[in-house]
Amino acid sequence: MKAYVMGDIHGCYYTLKDAIEKINQTIEDGDTIIFLGDYFDRGPHNYKVFELLNNLGKEIKCDTFKSVLLRGNHEQMQLDSMAYREEEYVWFSNGGEITKQQFEENGLTKGTIRNWLSDLSFVYYDENLKFYCVHSYLPKIALVDTALMTIEDEMDCLWYRKINTGTTTRVFHGHTVHLNTPIVTKNDINLDSGCVFGGGLTFATVTKNFFGITIVPTNDKDKVNF
Repeated sequence: MKAYVMGDIHGCYYTLKDAIEKINQTIEDGDTIIFLGDYFDRGPHNYKVFELLNNLGKEIKCDTFKSVLLRGNHEQMQLDSMAYREEEYVWFSNGGEITKQQFEENGLTKGTIRNWLSDLSFVYYDENLKFYCVHSYLPKIALVDTALMTIEDEMDCLWYRKINTGTTTRVFHGHTVHLNTPIVTKNDINLDSGCVFGGGLTFATVTKNFFGITIVPTNDKDKVNF
């Protein structure tokens, strides 16, 4: 039994397809794929990423697998822009305008996308392989019970840029870009290699005894000039 943990995608649909092709070479029934958030914004193919994530079973070449989609700060910004119109400029200034345009052009209603975003979890713990996943930072209270997390704890999960040092259990996260390569610091594994900036899309393959890291080069169709 294995798990795959995918770093920040940011609208890089074709690179995500390339990464899934690599996962399909080793995935088996019962394996898990965890996505760390920041699926949209900045990149060119946000609706295509949304569509792929909602039809993942058509992409994965095994009969039974589990998928977990976590919430990133970009998903939170989009939610906030729906709840508080004055927050829209924050989302737009972080690449959200093209996402909104693509979603509207493809007929996604606010209700549909709001429900989808609201269902995204803040933290995932793999009971079998004993590791945590979060978009940015794992609050200490999450080690006790995620149901005890406050709103401030949830925002730390999405935004706080600090190495996870409070646990002897591995924590996989993204959020803080380190171009072209992930960063491993003891039990803190940062998988955001800056795909939308040309640094490739990184995923980890986790088993009981080890984890390996794969960097998939940013596909030319996803490259953006900043």
